[in-house]
Amino acid sequence: MKFRVLLCVALLGWPSIVAAQAPTRGLRAERFEVTLSVLPDGSIDVTETVAFRFTRKTFSEVERVIPGRRTDGLIDVTASMDGQVLSEGRNRGQIRIRRGRDLRVIWRFADTIDRTHTFTLQYRAMGALTRTNNRARLDWQVLPARHRYEIGLARVVIHAPASATRLELPHLNRDGWTFRAGGDAWVAEKQNVRVHESAQLTEVFDATTMAMAPPTWQGQAERAADLAPAFVVAAIILLVSGVGVVGMMAVRYHRPAIDRATILPAEAGSAPAAIATAVRHGRVRVGLPQVLATFVELASRGVLRIKEARTEGAKGKPQFQVVVVNAGSSAVKLRPHEQVVMDVLWLHMKHGVLDLKEALRRVTGVMGPFKAALVQEVKDTGLVDAERTWASRGLSASGGFVMALALVAAVLFATWLAPLGGALLLIPAALGVVGLLFIIVGQSFPTLSAHGLVQSERWAARLALLRASAKTPWPVADVETWLPVAVGAGLGPAVVKHSAGSWPAGEATLTWLQEVVSHPSGAR
Repeated sequence: MKFRVLLCVALLGWPSIVAAQAPTRGLRAERFEVTLSVLPDGSIDVTETVAFRFTRKTFSEVERVIPGRRTDGLIDVTASMDGQVLSEGRNRGQIRIRRGRDLRVIWRFADTIDRTHTFTLQYRAMGALTRTNNRARLDWQVLPARHRYEIGLARVVIHAPASATRLELPHLNRDGWTFRAGGDAWVAEKQNVRVHESAQLTEVFDATTMAMAPPTWQGQAERAADLAPAFVVAAIILLVSGVGVVGMMAVRYHRPAIDRATILPAEAGSAPAAIATAVRHGRVRVGLPQVLATFVELASRGVLRIKEARTEGAKGKPQFQVVVVNAGSSAVKLRPHEQVVMDVLWLHMKHGVLDLKEALRRVTGVMGPFKAALVQEVKDTGLVDAERTWASRGLSASGGFVMALALVAAVLFATWLAPLGGALLLIPAALGVVGLLFIIVGQSFPTLSAHGLVQSERWAARLALLRASAKTPWPVADVETWLPVAVGAGLGPAVVKHSAGSWPAGEATLTWLQEVVSHPSGAR
């Protein structure tokens, strides 16, 4: 079986994640040779030649990426294969060149196995030497930082300008290399280079013996280093300002702590189960458990009746149906959020009956209208402070705007202002942190009124009692009284599980609760 493999590792280091990958199967560089010719203007002509042996599987592409970060550009690019210069194109026998910050060259050739091909790449790296005072320094990665193949023989040849004076002889940052002078050049060699083993060449010249000026990228790097403290300070100012806004909001809306020792647990029936469980965290939080709590509460009040659908010869779990009993009676008053649940049940009933599973699916599908109705009820009862709600929404909206601004700034800084250095990105990073802080605080900021906060603490105290007893059997009367609230707080499954055994035999009116609380939305 043939494999088409893009060898991104052919001659260049890969990202750090690749370091843990295994060597490329069937690939070996028999020879890796780099020739560097230093020019008087501080640029270098580079010729890279790699002889790859392809075995064990089919190869059809080789890729080389030249990093251009510490250069003023890579120009005059030519590539050949087995001594034949290739033209640009997308077909086999051609190369594809992508020019950008880095240079990417892809060789395309016929499917190859059990053969050796020689790939040559020539280019000029402008501004490759840095100049500091009268010293011109060359730092060049002659072997990839990451390569997933072994190299039989690595060879580096360095040519210096005839007029240049060396202040430091060439050396590599890895052991095992042998150096020798070869005419007008220095030659370094090493055999059996391991997978991912890299090497960087360093050489220093007397800049007064060369006709070079500091490269553009060096000036930008020095400018970026000079500006970095200012960027750091700006980022710190943004962070402090963001924390200050949150702090001022906390001072503006500070409330004395409630002594919970003086709070009495809420009594049964003092609030609908959906409202009781929606306000227990200091702000209104409505989810699917509140919908199920409303459904159970309507059944406990007798507005709905759950009956077993008996089918002759049926085996397995009993099936239940929902029947509306007296929702239209003048004696029954439905709250708006309860009316939303009843309306969706009426809409899908056939002959006044609806399968329980279908009913649960329908009522949990009206989250939007149910939430709107319940939130409005909470506001109408005076449990929510309008000013605190406005502050919460304003802070959340501001956070979203600041995070969007941070994203735009990051893109602009990384593209148009990249020469100013990476420290500049601290500014959009700080904006992003401030925006996230605004959103977190805005979404968690207590919006209940003073009265609502007291009621929230009362229901929190009641739920603490229910939670403490959830793993002990409840009498049937307590289940009927507190199960809607338990369902809204996510305690329904535990209550039914541990209390079912204590229900009297034949208590069919409660067996359907197991199906309700086992609904995917019944617990959080």
